[in-house]
Amino acid sequence: MKWLPIHVIGAVLVSSCHHTPDAGENRNKTIVAEPKDSDKTRLSSTISDHDTTLILNYQAISCSCAQWGSAQDRDATDHVYLERDNADLTNADTLWRGDNIPLQIRVKGRYVSKRGYPEGYNPAKGAGPAARVFRYYSIDVLKNGASK
Repeated sequence: MKWLPIHVIGAVLVSSCHHTPDAGENRNKTIVAEPKDSDKTRLSSTISDHDTTLILNYQAISCSCAQWGSAQDRDATDHVYLERDNADLTNADTLWRGDNIPLQIRVKGRYVSKRGYPEGYNPAKGAGPAARVFRYYSIDVLKNGASK
């Protein structure tokens, strides 16, 4: 058996090492993470490049699933999770007080490209199914029960 020179062995070891990019290399990249079956964390994904305005009603569904549905199509079953673009915006999910129906809002923003969960999603009793996430940068309350 012949012995390989030490620099050949070193080159093989170095080329098989995992490269960890520095912060500058990831600055403009989007990392997509599929959740594990038992992991109900936020699904990081890319954002649509089309601004959209939605008029949504709070559905008051008795589950920890997406609660916001289309005001134009009350029979629609495709509800969305809402996520604020920044912490200065009103959190739409805190508007529901338990007795203020109808609750209707207009939000402007963009859809997250994959179904998942909004940032900070932490249901009290188990996670609902993944749904479309709409990240909004503008919110107006149109109806808030009897008060508006």
